[in-house]
Amino acid sequence: MRIPTVTGQIDSSALGYTLIHEHAVTCCDWSLRMCLKNQFCNDQRLLEMAVTQLKKAKAAGIDTIVDGTPINLGRDIRMIRAASQASGVNIIASSGFYHQQDPWLDWKPAEELLGYLDYECTNGLEELPVFPGIMKCAVDQPGITDYIEKMLGVTADCAAKHRLPVFCHTIPELHHGNAMLEIMADHGVPMKAVIAGHSGDVDDLDYLESLLDRGCYLGMDRFGIVTKTPGTTLENRCRTIARLCKDGFADRLLISHDYVPYAGFLPDWKTASREEELEKPVSFTYFEYHAVPVLRELGLSEETLRKLKIDNPRAFFENAFA
Repeated sequence: MRIPTVTGQIDSSALGYTLIHEHAVTCCDWSLRMCLKNQFCNDQRLLEMAVTQLKKAKAAGIDTIVDGTPINLGRDIRMIRAASQASGVNIIASSGFYHQQDPWLDWKPAEELLGYLDYECTNGLEELPVFPGIMKCAVDQPGITDYIEKMLGVTADCAAKHRLPVFCHTIPELHHGNAMLEIMADHGVPMKAVIAGHSGDVDDLDYLESLLDRGCYLGMDRFGIVTKTPGTTLENRCRTIARLCKDGFADRLLISHDYVPYAGFLPDWKTASREEELEKPVSFTYFEYHAVPVLRELGLSEETLRKLKIDNPRAFFENAFA
C-alpha cells in the first residue's frame, strides 16, 4: 500500500518504527507567528530545533512520524517538509481541525467546512503537492458540544470519502471515547480506522477495554508528559500497556509522545529555543530510551515491542479501509 508523506509516497512496508502522534515542528498559533514575528518565534531557529530533534529520532531507529498538526493548530507544511528532507525521517501530515471553537469555523455550515477538507485531500495541503495521510479531530474538556459534533462529523465525512484513517484527541478521564466512536461510525468510518487519542493518560482498564472492544486503536501517545492524573507516570503508562497486552490487545496499541520542539504555549520562545531545552530527555526518543526498558522489565517480549513500534502502525494504515 502507498502512504503519502510530506516528501512523496512510500510503500507501507517502509514505514518502519513509527510514532503515531507528534508535532514535528510546532503547533503555535499562526496569527501570533505572523504578527509578532521574532518576538514569538524565529522561523530559522524553529527549523533548526526540529531538525535537531528529528535527527536524534533517526539515530534512535525511528523511521516515521505522524504529524498531528491540523489546519487551526499552526500547521506549516513547508517547514514540516523541510524538516523531513533535512533529517531523513518520513513525516505523514494531517488534515482536519482542532477543538477550539473559532468563530470563523463555528459560524460556517458543515458543508463549507467539508469543502475545505475535501479540497486539501484532493489538491494538496497549503497549495503544495503534499497530501494528508490521516485526518485529525478533537474532543476536549467541554465534551461533545453541538460545535464539536459538527466538527467530528465533517472530519469523518472527509475521512470516509478519501479513505483516510482518523486520530481523535480525547480527554480519557472524561470518557468521551465511546460517544466519539458513535459519531465516526454514523458517518461511515470503520472502527479499525480510528485512534482514540491520548488514551494512555489513564489506567482505567474498564474504559480503555470498552473502546478496544469496539474495534478501534488506542493512542498510548503521551510518553514523557506527566500530569496530576496518576496514570501518566512512566511506570503507570507502561503498566497499562502491559496489562492491555496481557488481556489480548497488543495488536491495537500505538505509541508516541505528542512531543513538539516549540508548542507556542509553554515554555516561552526564549526558553524553548535554548540548546539546553533540546537536551532534555522528553523528546521523540523518550519511549525508546526510557519506556522500552521498563516494558521489558514488565515482561513484554521483543515480538510485542516490535508490534508497538513497527507492526501495529503499518497494520493500522494498511487495514483502515481494507
